[in-house]
Amino acid sequence: MVQQIESPHGVTTFGSHVLRVSPDRAAITVAINRMAAEPAAAFRETKEATNRVRAFLKTSAVDDREVRSSRITLETRFRRVGNVDEFVGHRASIEITVALTELDLLETLLVGVVENGADQVRSVRFHTSQLREHRATARVAALKAARDKAELYCKAADVTLGKVLHIEDTDPTKAGRRGYGHMVDQDFTELGDNSPGAYDPGAISVSGAVVVSFAIL
Repeated sequence: MVQQIESPHGVTTFGSHVLRVSPDRAAITVAINRMAAEPAAAFRETKEATNRVRAFLKTSAVDDREVRSSRITLETRFRRVGNVDEFVGHRASIEITVALTELDLLETLLVGVVENGADQVRSVRFHTSQLREHRATARVAALKAARDKAELYCKAADVTLGKVLHIEDTDPTKAGRRGYGHMVDQDFTELGDNSPGAYDPGAISVSGAVVVSFAIL
C-alpha cells in the first residue's frame, strides 16, 4: 500500500467555496470579416464596415474609451477541390471589443453591431467589479470549510485539533492537477439560498480553495 501522507505531523484538509454573484460588467468581442478577390478590396470593405460599427457605438451609451480595435489582418483562402487547392479569395479581418457596464444595453448593442457590419460574435464574457471583495469572502469560507473538516476528523479519531501549521492557497480549478486529486469531495458550496445570484442563471462563479495543515494536541 502506498502511503499518501509523506510527512505525517497532524491533519491536513482541503477546503473550497464558491460564490454565485450577479455580473455588473460584460466584454463583447465581435469580428468584421470581408472576402474579396483582391487584397486592396478586402481591406477597403473591412474598413468601411468597421467604420459603420464604430459610428453605431458612438451613438450608443458606450464610452468611446471602452472600445478597442485590433489591427487588421489579411489571409489568402483556398478550398480543396479533389486534389487541387482552389483559390477562394483574400479575407481581411478586424476585431472590436466593447466593455459594457450597462448590461441592459447588451441585446441592443449586439443587434446594432451586427446590423451595421459585424458578421461574427466571437465572445460575450461577464465580469464583476467586486471581484477582489468576493474572492476574499470565498477564501475565508474555504478556510472555514477546511477547519470544519479537520475538526470532524479529530472528533472521529478522539483527538483534539491544534493550531494551524501551514496554509497553502490553491487554484480550485487546478486542485486535482496539483496533487489534491484524491480529495474528490471538494465542497464547492454556495453561501445559501439567500446569497446573491443563488437563483440567477446568469450569475458568475467566484471561488476560493485552500489546503491547511493543523497540529493534533
